[in-house]
Amino acid sequence: MPKDFQINGKVWNEICPSNQCEIEGDGYSSFIETPDSGVTPPSIGLSLDFFVHDNITNKNLTPLQRESAEKYQLAFSCNVNSEKDIIQQGNNATFNCSGNSFLQKQNFTDTDPTYFFKTEGTYNNQSDAIVATGQFDRKI
Repeated sequence: MPKDFQINGKVWNEICPSNQCEIEGDGYSSFIETPDSGVTPPSIGLSLDFFVHDNITNKNLTPLQRESAEKYQLAFSCNVNSEKDIIQQGNNATFNCSGNSFLQKQNFTDTDPTYFFKTEGTYNNQSDAIVATGQFDRKI
């Protein structure tokens, strides 16, 4: 699980009604397409699978039902919008980007919402780290 992954505010209250949940990572993948890879515009993306364990709300579910009910996916994608968003100092380059993210249950049904966020991100090639923050936009 990426370090310091958090969900809070209205969305957290909806996916964790008891407000006593624990997040457990289940794997992630990322992609970085920088200008030197020949991709225009450069882009940054991340897909994260995780569980939101809720021992209070989901206490009467079987283990298989819990796994289905508690598994979520977050997808983040953003583009580096201009050359001013690329800061290079020697061999170190930082790429700033803006884009969108969505969060939904992995095994969602027609009644499960998808949450959308406006997202700002930064990728640093020396530390190979992505830092992203999303602001809740809407749910569908």
